[in-house]
Amino acid sequence: MDRNEKLQFQQSIENYFEDKKVYDLLEKLFKELIVNKPKEPIDYLIKRIKKPDTKRIFITGSAGTDRKELALSISNHFNFHCISLGDLIQKEISKKIDISRTIENKAHHFRLIDDEVIIDLLRKEIMKLEKENSSYIVEGFPRNRVLI
Repeated sequence: MDRNEKLQFQQSIENYFEDKKVYDLLEKLFKELIVNKPKEPIDYLIKRIKKPDTKRIFITGSAGTDRKELALSISNHFNFHCISLGDLIQKEISKKIDISRTIENKAHHFRLIDDEVIIDLLRKEIMKLEKENSSYIVEGFPRNRVLI
């Protein structure tokens, strides 16, 4: 192989790496190695490469927008879980426990539900999906603006 062929070969490899985002992947994996400091780095890298990346999407917007339809459309297309805050609230109300009655009373009178309650409901759902390494879309959070 002459010098020209070697340069062309090298350029084709570099182009392939750029097209396939290999450099980005390696950078991300090396950062994870530095942060996590596994005892067995090679085993860690092999497991990490086999595991798909989790995607997390939050869709916000004003009342009356098609947030939920958009979230459902995206989740169906990419096979992500869709967490609708409105659906979470309705599910909690149907449990008929103390906190459910409080939520139902506020929802019935069109009052905002306490942030702590909403965050706790959402946190439980997100933690479950994170343990499963599932991608998800959250629709309808936050529901209000905190004024500073």
